[in-house]
Amino acid sequence: MTYIKTLRALTLAFVCVLATHANATPDPVTWNYEQYRAAIDRGDTPAAEAAAAAALAASQERDGEGGATATLAYNLALVRIDDGRPAEALEPATLARRIAEANPTIGLDPLNARLVYGQAQLAASPAQGVATLRTALTDATERRAVDDRAFRAAAALGAWALEQEQYGLARSAWAQAVSHVNGQAPADILARERARTAQAVAIIAEHAESPRAAARDQAYALLTDAMDALYPYAIERADDNALTPFQAAYAEAAGWRSYGRAAYTPMDSISLRDLRGQTLCAVSWSGGSGVGALLAGAFDGSTGVAVFRILTDNTGDISSIDVAFATPPQEFSSSVIPHLERLNAHRASRSARDCVMPQVIFQTIVFYGDSATRRR
Repeated sequence: MTYIKTLRALTLAFVCVLATHANATPDPVTWNYEQYRAAIDRGDTPAAEAAAAAALAASQERDGEGGATATLAYNLALVRIDDGRPAEALEPATLARRIAEANPTIGLDPLNARLVYGQAQLAASPAQGVATLRTALTDATERRAVDDRAFRAAAALGAWALEQEQYGLARSAWAQAVSHVNGQAPADILARERARTAQAVAIIAEHAESPRAAARDQAYALLTDAMDALYPYAIERADDNALTPFQAAYAEAAGWRSYGRAAYTPMDSISLRDLRGQTLCAVSWSGGSGVGALLAGAFDGSTGVAVFRILTDNTGDISSIDVAFATPPQEFSSSVIPHLERLNAHRASRSARDCVMPQVIFQTIVFYGDSATRRR
C-alpha cells in the first residue's frame, strides 16, 4: 500500500491525455511530469513537489481545467500530504476534487480526489474535514480501487480523533482503515495490524474508567489478533540488531493488551511460530531473584506498562535490552534494564516438545502504582 501504487494507477490515463499534445520537443507539461516521476522514483520529495507544481502550472496555462490538470493537481496534493504537510495540500486538492466531480471520465477517480481533499481539509479546517472524510469513507466501503487512499484518509482521521479524545470517532475510523488493507505482503500486515492496534487503543481509552467494561474484551481480542500476525516478523533480527518496525508494532500491541484488558479477561497465549512455521518455545527466566521488587518503583508510583525487546545468544544469556514500547514514556536505562540483565532465558516446561528457542524475546511489565508489579 504505497503512494507509488496510486501513482501507477493514474499514469496510463495521464499518458493518454498527454499523447494528444506530443511532438518532437516535449512541452512543459510533459517535461515537468517526467521530472516529477523521476523524483518520486528516487525518493526526492522536494524535487517531486517542485516538478509537480510546475507541471500543474503549465497545464493550467495551456488547458485551463481540461487536459491533465485534475491529475496534476492531485499529484501535487499527494506529495504534500504524504510529506506530512496536509494543510498545504488544500488548494491543489480542492482543484482536483472540483474537476474530477464535474467530469468523472477525465481519468481521476472522484472518490480518490474527495478522500485526498478531506485529508487536506482535516488539517486546515478540522470540522469540515471530519464531515468530508466520514462521507467519503462511507462511500469507499467495498471499493477496492480506492483502498490505498481510503486507508491513509481513515488513518489520518483516526489519529486526529485520538488526539482530540473523540474515541468513538477514532474507533470507527481505525476500523475503516483496517478494512482497506486486504493484502498479505509484509507491508500490508504491518499497516493492518498497526491500525488494528490503534482501533483497540481507542476502545481502551473510551472505557478507561471502567476496568470491567465488556468492550475491553473486544480490544483485547483485536490486540491478540495483531500480536499473532506480527509475531513471526517481530522475532526476525535486523543485521545491525536495531529495533525493527515489526518489533515496535508488536511491542505496542503487547503493551496495550496487558495494560487495557478488562479485570476478568483471561490472558490467552498467542501462537508462537516463526516465518518458517517452526514452533517457538515459551520462555522462562532464571537468575532474577528479587527482580520484581526492584522494578516496583520504576514508574515512580504511577500506573503504566513497558515492553522490552531482549536479544539472547544461543545459551540464553542476554546480549542486549531495548525499550520497545512504554506508556507513559519512561527512561529505563538505570531503573529496570540493569536488573533484567541478571536474567537467563530457558525453555519453559509448558513448551511444545519440538520447539525452538527464540533469540528475540519480548518481556511485558505492568506497573500498578503502589501495588505489586506484574511481569508477563
